[in-house]
Amino acid sequence: MVALSMGLFGVMIFIIENNNDFTNYKNSALAYPLVMLPGIITSYMIQPFVSFDLDGKMMQLKKNNDVFILNKIVVKEIISLIFNLILFGIYLTLTLLFLKKPFSLLSMIIVFFSYVLISISIVTSTIAFPNFKWNFFYEIPSTLSKILLAVVLGGILLIGIAGVLADGYFSILVIITQIILIIFLLMINRSLWKKTIHKNFFSFRLLRE
Repeated sequence: MVALSMGLFGVMIFIIENNNDFTNYKNSALAYPLVMLPGIITSYMIQPFVSFDLDGKMMQLKKNNDVFILNKIVVKEIISLIFNLILFGIYLTLTLLFLKKPFSLLSMIIVFFSYVLISISIVTSTIAFPNFKWNFFYEIPSTLSKILLAVVLGGILLIGIAGVLADGYFSILVIITQIILIIFLLMINRSLWKKTIHKNFFSFRLLRE
């Protein structure tokens, strides 16, 4: 997945740099999806490794231990955040090197918070639709988790593009909206598990959903 995202990144940089139709357009409109592409592709790669149901039936056995469950959630959020922020740093640096002034400061802040949103939503999607009764690693996350993540990623992209294309106060409004969404997702992660800890949403590969 990482190799695929890097390959697509290189192709997009080449096309943008060698096509006047692209370079004559607003650079930030091109740079935002360019930097976000790796995060979107690799979000599905890291999702099983930070999945709420990664520990299997043990999570259900510990359902009455709030501290244990919350610590697990926090660790998964941190791992997801570290992974995505590393990608953010790499691809933002490469974009700034290859494209001529693609980002304003506000746009870079929007991209940063977009990656934070992706990191948290990866965990949120698995909390919403867990599959604790898995036998093989590929059975997590559940199909519904993947679908929910796709929907959330689409929303994150739309909000980010709107903020990057806008100027001034609207960009600031988008940043405030992103911060509110981050807080909201963190709150959801710490409360939603109480309702889903008893449920199991199987992977489509098992033909049981």
